[in-house]
Amino acid sequence: MFPTLKEELEFYLKNGKYSDLFINEFLTYVKKGIYEPDFIGKEIEVLAEREIENGIYEGYTSNYIKVHFPSDTDISKQFINVKIDGIGEDFVTGNIVK
Repeated sequence: MFPTLKEELEFYLKNGKYSDLFINEFLTYVKKGIYEPDFIGKEIEVLAEREIENGIYEGYTSNYIKVHFPSDTDISKQFINVKIDGIGEDFVTGNIVK
């Protein structure tokens, strides 16, 4: 029988045999599997931080969820309402609510 993710994390933490990479990967997995799907279809406030490619911005929610969304204008350093519509590799995607 394989250990659950909780059991595996408890083992690593108890025995001091973990790395920052393991913890990061574990938390990303848990967040994607449990937390982020709860936001699909919901409107949330995002602080737009920077344009990551032509017309695509990256920002964060107050819960530190990374969000990618399109914008025709520079919205860096502004709070924007975004409706979440998908989950990427380590981020959620959405569109600005006007």
